[in-house]
Amino acid sequence: MKKIFFLLSLILIFSSCKSMMGVNYEKLTKELSLGMTKQEVIKIMGEDYYIESLSETDEGKIEVLTFYDGPKTNQKFTLHFINNKLKEFHKYIPPYTPQDVRVIRE
Repeated sequence: MKKIFFLLSLILIFSSCKSMMGVNYEKLTKELSLGMTKQEVIKIMGEDYYIESLSETDEGKIEVLTFYDGPKTNQKFTLHFINNKLKEFHKYIPPYTPQDVRVIRE
């Protein structure tokens, strides 16, 4: 009985650590390839995304999905679909801006 309790405790500890670390979208994008359907991409990346834009053009339906790593890394991954097929994806890293700048004058 103690062994079962110990194993369940370990599973709980490791699963909570993973949820605190968040999703590693950068690693997941290595599994993507152009031409995949939106459903195939969501199966890999997960359903935690928002629709950045949606439009209808002469090329067809254009949809841009954004997956956000969160404040830990502040990285966004935008995936562009045309007619439900992955055409391009980008990793956006915002430019560095110093938070605390002090000017010393003599």
